[in-house]
Amino acid sequence: MQLVNNASVKQKVAFGFGLIMLLSLIFAVGMFTTLLTLKSGANQLAEGNPKVSLSKSAQLNIVNMWQYLTDASLTQEQEALNEAALNLQEAKENIDRLIVLYDNGQVAGLKKLRDEAEDAYKSGVRMFEAYGVSKEDGDLAMEEFDSKNARLIEDIYKLAAETEKQSEEKTSSLMSVLSGAIWSVGLFSVLSLILCSVVVYRIVGWIKSELSKLNDAAQLVAQGKTDIILEVSSKDEFGKLAEVFNMMVEKIERQIKYLEYLPTPVMTIDKEFNVTYMNKKGAEAVGKTQEECLKAKCYDLFKTDHCKTKECRLYQAMEEREVRTGETIARPNNKELSIMYTGAPTIDRNGNIIGALEYVTDISEIKGIQKYLERSTNRLLEGMNRFASGDLTVRLESERKGDDIARLIDGFNDVVERIRDMILKLKETIRATVDSSNQISSSTEELAAGAQEQSSQVSEIATAINQMAATIIQT
Repeated sequence: MQLVNNASVKQKVAFGFGLIMLLSLIFAVGMFTTLLTLKSGANQLAEGNPKVSLSKSAQLNIVNMWQYLTDASLTQEQEALNEAALNLQEAKENIDRLIVLYDNGQVAGLKKLRDEAEDAYKSGVRMFEAYGVSKEDGDLAMEEFDSKNARLIEDIYKLAAETEKQSEEKTSSLMSVLSGAIWSVGLFSVLSLILCSVVVYRIVGWIKSELSKLNDAAQLVAQGKTDIILEVSSKDEFGKLAEVFNMMVEKIERQIKYLEYLPTPVMTIDKEFNVTYMNKKGAEAVGKTQEECLKAKCYDLFKTDHCKTKECRLYQAMEEREVRTGETIARPNNKELSIMYTGAPTIDRNGNIIGALEYVTDISEIKGIQKYLERSTNRLLEGMNRFASGDLTVRLESERKGDDIARLIDGFNDVVERIRDMILKLKETIRATVDSSNQISSSTEELAAGAQEQSSQVSEIATAINQMAATIIQT
């Protein structure tokens, strides 16, 4: 087994087909007789069973009639109603052909089925007309229509199942005959056939299995699934190819994860603006799954003011072959956002523009803060101008509580209030000083008058003393 695993694909195929060529000569005689028998059986199968095809066609017609009637009722389109009538006619024709093929005992059931189809169509027409009047009438009519169609579809499915079962029984009988013919081939031919089949089966099955693994894995990677690991069970070309494939997928997975887990929308488009990739954040932003985004145009998802204009940065990136950045308003999923987005051209190996990559940043909060800062600054400047003009009653109110702007406005209000209090206190002090000055002036005048009177009295006393002294001297 180790030797087989280490052999190259060329060696394995050469050995297998060499053995087949050897056995094919031995097998030819016995197989010729078997092929004749198989040809006869194949001709019988090719003729087919018309009952199966007719019942399947009638089944498909009735299902289509039910679908068209439902669509016509909900959309009020006459074309859909006409399609329903056409399918009814084809169903009745197929049932009529079955009536010719079936025994008399089953004719009554087929006629009943045809009448049920007619009745279901009429019920669908009434539902169409009821929806034309009002949704409530239409809903009531739809209940009746669905009930009748449920019975009709159940009956037609039973018919199809019965005819298919009969066909399978006939086919099984024919296969038994063919098996007997095959086993009639000589023992040696049978053994040669088995051995040759085993060799072919092993070689083809092995090659097909290895190619299927690679193909399935490649298809999954093309669909965006990168958690794929191919098991390496041999050292031949397929084993080496599997190892290279695993390394390639791992590298792609790492690169895609870089985009998948970015906290902002990232997408790629082709030259017709069809979305070819959308990361998880982008799908969340537009309210769709990543698979749904791949079926849409980028301008139908983000709906920006730049979409479908030459201002689109993706258009500019593809036209000018350079990275372009801009700001605009986006309206994904009925939301309005201020965004900054960057478009970069994607180029193939031949230097041809094949699309563009877009990186989107939601700057709504930043824009809101800018406007808030602008309003708060204007409000603060207005208050400062009023304060500078002598208005000590100015007081500002902040839009938000607890942030730096609110603390700045509170500080301004506190400064104004303290200065106002200081001025009021200074005014009261000045008034008290003036009153005290007036009182001091009055007291000074009274003291001056009293001093003048005392001076007169002292002069009189001095005069009296002088006179007394003179008298004493004279005596």
